[in-house]
Amino acid sequence: MVLTGLFLLLLVNHLSRHDEPSGNTSAASVRVSSVAAFSVLALMSKESGLVVPAVGLLFALMAVRLAPRHRLNLVVATASIIGLYFGCRHLIFGSDFNAYSQDGYMFLGRVHYADSDDLPGLLRYLNYVENLVKHALAPLLPVFAEGGALLTRQSALRDSPVIVSTVLLFGLAVTRHLSRLQWMALMVIGVNALVHCLLFRIRLHYLSHAALCLFVAGSPFLGNSQGHGGRRLAIKTLAVIVLVGGILRTGDVLNAQLLNRRRALTALDAEGSQHRQVWEQVLLRYR
Repeated sequence: MVLTGLFLLLLVNHLSRHDEPSGNTSAASVRVSSVAAFSVLALMSKESGLVVPAVGLLFALMAVRLAPRHRLNLVVATASIIGLYFGCRHLIFGSDFNAYSQDGYMFLGRVHYADSDDLPGLLRYLNYVENLVKHALAPLLPVFAEGGALLTRQSALRDSPVIVSTVLLFGLAVTRHLSRLQWMALMVIGVNALVHCLLFRIRLHYLSHAALCLFVAGSPFLGNSQGHGGRRLAIKTLAVIVLVGGILRTGDVLNAQLLNRRRALTALDAEGSQHRQVWEQVLLRYR
């Protein structure tokens, strides 16, 4: 996760610095080799690394200051990497190359399912859409629990400082004309939601949380030395609350997952099923 985040930050840094006119030319060059290297290294680090070439592809399609030749080269390179990745997954895993069957909640917690693959066709696709929306909103409105249900009243009250601070922080960082870095951050949040639409888990938001930090840091209010002193102070104060609170909340979620996994392994050992014991131990070690 650290390596994937590093290569994503390198990609954002590269694209945001090169999306500017250079000298007498109408567009600066984007080094396709650098984008390809960041993409491949991210995919070698973690499956979530798919976000890196996907962001590069979206940038190539949306950037207005790219020369046609650079745009075409970037589209071909990133699309080829994404296609090659899915092709390799299909060769290795067969028809289940995109299967991620886990339990979760639909309709904001009203319906629980034990396995997403067991959902009927229409409900399954509705679940994908709902997961996409929740993943896109969660970094900006952290009101979802693990699995995709809304936080309980007790949990919402406990996390209210982080929830309120996150909403206010995002609102204060928004301006009429977003900076290039802020547009890149929104691309990351949207692409991350699309890549992980098969399931909802809080641990999948680490790239989106980094993007939220970039969105706030890219606000013109932080770089404008004339006026807005009170707004800058409010943004910095809220940012500290959100950052510390987000770290503590994520730690609680990961600790709960580890505890549940240990309980599941203990239950399997008690059943005495050697086949299931071996399968779970291999999964625990290598997944």
